[in-house]
Amino acid sequence: MSSAKKRKIFEENRTSQRKLENQYFFIELKGKPQCIICYQVLAVSKEYNISRHYETQHKTKYDKYQGEARNTLVKELKAKLNKQKSLFTKPTAVQSPSLAASYEVCLELVKSKKAKVK
Repeated sequence: MSSAKKRKIFEENRTSQRKLENQYFFIELKGKPQCIICYQVLAVSKEYNISRHYETQHKTKYDKYQGEARNTLVKELKAKLNKQKSLFTKPTAVQSPSLAASYEVCLELVKSKKAKVK
């Protein structure tokens, strides 16, 4: 049997990162390409698949941006994506005194066997 290694797509580095960002509005996220316009993640990072997604979904709206305007739009969309991701990763602070008071109120309601009244 042949002991040749299987080709792996992520090892081949098929397209450059800057070209994906500026030309097709794609970034690489966890080894897979993600559109920064509609947030769709593609399964394979082949340039054909990425260009097909851009041309079928976003070309009519975003082809008018060229040069520096396109670069600033890419930066804005990346910032928007990072802001959206950080919204879900930041834990919300629980107010411990109000939480303790809420538990005490619930305990008193359970002890008196009455339902909560708004």
